[in-house]
Amino acid sequence: MEFILEQQAALTASIQQLQAEGARHQAEIERHSRDLEVHTGWKIEMSRALQGLASQMQEAFREMARHHNALADRMAELAAHQKRTDENLSSLVRTVQDILPRLPGQ
Repeated sequence: MEFILEQQAALTASIQQLQAEGARHQAEIERHSRDLEVHTGWKIEMSRALQGLASQMQEAFREMARHHNALADRMAELAAHQKRTDENLSSLVRTVQDILPRLPGQ
């Protein structure tokens, strides 16, 4: 009988120890779950921030492309005006060169 009581006491102690370890493990699982939730929240927020930044960058690049195209168009206009100005100036120089030899007293 004493043996049985000793075994029962040992078994009870083992069960209590397992219950205590189980409680510690459960607490660890809950802590890790909370940590996982926090990290998941951070990742979601980071993802949203990166998506917003990517959208802003895309819009900035589109705006830069519009400005670049407008500038290229303006430069083409200026080049055309410069060409006409050069042609007019050349024509004026030829006219003056033709007139100068015919002026009296030269």
